[in-house]
Amino acid sequence: MRALTKHFGKKTALDCATLEVADGERCVVLGASGAGKTTLLRLIAGLERQDSGSIAISGREVSGHAAPERATALVFSDGGLFPHLCVYENLAFALRLKRVRNADVRRQVGEIAQLLGIEPHLFRKVSVLSGGERQRVALGRALLRRCKLLLLDEPLAHLDPLLRDAVRASMLESLRTRKCAALYVTHDHEDAFSIADRVAILIDGRLVQCGDPQNVYDFPASVEVAAFVGSVPMNLFDYGAQIVGIRAENVELVDENPDVSGVVLERSFTGASWMLSVDTPRGLARVRVTGSKKPVCGARVGLRLPSSRIRRFDKQSGLAL
Repeated sequence: MRALTKHFGKKTALDCATLEVADGERCVVLGASGAGKTTLLRLIAGLERQDSGSIAISGREVSGHAAPERATALVFSDGGLFPHLCVYENLAFALRLKRVRNADVRRQVGEIAQLLGIEPHLFRKVSVLSGGERQRVALGRALLRRCKLLLLDEPLAHLDPLLRDAVRASMLESLRTRKCAALYVTHDHEDAFSIADRVAILIDGRLVQCGDPQNVYDFPASVEVAAFVGSVPMNLFDYGAQIVGIRAENVELVDENPDVSGVVLERSFTGASWMLSVDTPRGLARVRVTGSKKPVCGARVGLRLPSSRIRRFDKQSGLAL
């Protein structure tokens, strides 16, 4: 994509978005609801037409091409399957359109069904399958198209946590096996950082940062990225001309010589740790605590902000320093 822009009336859904996905790469676009994620996929798939900018797939400009002429496959959050057909016929649909021989259809459907763990359900109607099984079928149907680029629109959004883990594992294995480039959009931070080779942050239609997931998490390019990325956003404190940021897991509880002190307002158990909300003169601080030290609500605590873990941002522009 180069400078891709799309307006719906007065609303700018995408604002000059530029992004490249490499062969075999899993690129995840992470954004809140309404950020423009689905619009992005629909433009690439040819279901919408951009107002400006260009789209190329394998070096071929496709902006003026209809959806069937683009080498993409789109998987929706609801699967988008044919409910009156069995799993086998759903999977075979794209192959039959290409007039693949019946023997090859059976072989390819069997291979993808085994890879995704849906072989026992091949001759069941998709309407009786679980949510996780339907998503596996949708993914298998898309992979059988042998497309250049797989577009995934929050395919795990409606699954419970156990199913999400299972379907995510199947999806990653199938993408590795097929070596298919994938552009995956989601609002879920865990999905984004566990799936991505690269993660791109989309805020209000703007792609504001793209890179290695760990680097984006540790070194946000701006205050708005710092405040968005992570299941717990980065702590941000006003220090005059600068905004100082630090992750909750990097704040230390200390008894002497704290950088800032405060009172514990709330605490919650997250399984492997406790999360504290501490009221300080610099603002509210989130602190992730492991081990035996678990201050109760109302306790006064000292916090150390290790300089190596601090990120600094210009207060006026919001950009990282």
